[in-house]
Amino acid sequence: MAQKVIAARDFDLYINFDAIGTAIKIETGTNFTANITGTTEDIHAFSHAEPIATDNGDTNYDLNFSMQQAEALAIKDALAAATAGNEGGSIAHIRQLIEAATITAVWHKRRDVPATSTIETYTNCTGMEENDAVERSATETLKTWSFRARGMQRTTVPL
Repeated sequence: MAQKVIAARDFDLYINFDAIGTAIKIETGTNFTANITGTTEDIHAFSHAEPIATDNGDTNYDLNFSMQQAEALAIKDALAAATAGNEGGSIAHIRQLIEAATITAVWHKRRDVPATSTIETYTNCTGMEENDAVERSATETLKTWSFRARGMQRTTVPL
């Protein structure tokens, strides 16, 4: 029987920066969103009241995730060290990453028979936005990163 619900504990998120070359698992993630959007236009012609075709246009892959600030700082320290020899200096924020990361989201369906994992890999990711969230009485501080990917691949594999 197919599993209908996947708990957050059965989700993994990885980011791989080209400069580092090794996937880093996000251990303290608090949320993840992937929005796949694009432009769709109807094509009209003379003597037709209804559209004669549809142009589905380009596709945008917008990714957003948050993690604990300490983990984000450790990842950025590793990225800065890996890019220290760059002509423009080391990378200080994700807006400096242009098609230089891969983000992989993995959903594990452990109760399926057979158990499977669905993997969505977003390629050629560019850093779009970086945000910090600190509240006076909060028990945690969060870092949010937003990326735009150029492509996406999806596979399902046995666990």
